[in-house]
Amino acid sequence: MSLAQPIAWDSQNEPEPAPPDIESYGVIRLLARGGQGNLWLASRDADDQDCVIKTIFRFESGKAPTRERFLENCRLLASLDHPGLVGLIDYGVLPDSTLWQAMEYVAGRPLLDFIKAIDSKHTGNKARRSPTSAIARIVDLFIDVCDAVQAAHRVGIIHRDIKPSNILVDGAGRPRLLDFGIAKPISTEPGPAHTLTGHFVGSLAWSSPEQVECMPGNTDV
Repeated sequence: MSLAQPIAWDSQNEPEPAPPDIESYGVIRLLARGGQGNLWLASRDADDQDCVIKTIFRFESGKAPTRERFLENCRLLASLDHPGLVGLIDYGVLPDSTLWQAMEYVAGRPLLDFIKAIDSKHTGNKARRSPTSAIARIVDLFIDVCDAVQAAHRVGIIHRDIKPSNILVDGAGRPRLLDFGIAKPISTEPGPAHTLTGHFVGSLAWSSPEQVECMPGNTDV
């Protein structure tokens, strides 16, 4: 889902959640609801910078392992500094124990939508048909994504959920990798961000064989 577009909320089945009250941030609207929590479009009071605030469901936030993983994840994200990665701005815990983190807002298009537009532009019009140009542009996108992934690896972070829906292409045509929610450090020592053997995390269709086999110690992408 593109974070630039509002979602359609089915209020008949479930009421829209109340926006979080986070000091120094003004929540604008709900962007999406996932398996771990909600995504909100917000603005930072200090400089009116748009950002995305992720709030973890309260029943999950209250669990000690969830909190440990969350804090470790924020520590990892704070070490990322690359134009192809969506960076962490801030994080904290609300009075009701809800965990939250603020990240850069990318007004972009999902990767596959962007690629379809490239393909249509270069192949749809016979007068300017150039499939070679389309392939070259798509390869450039792939190289940029690989460069961003390598930047995360250089600081010891494995994403573990790389898939088209976690890549947005911004207004400058640059792919941005987001959602490091299940990322883990490259380390042989067990810690809160590690997954126990036998526990699958990620998106099955886009997972590596090591993830599918539930062998987290062997996962390196």
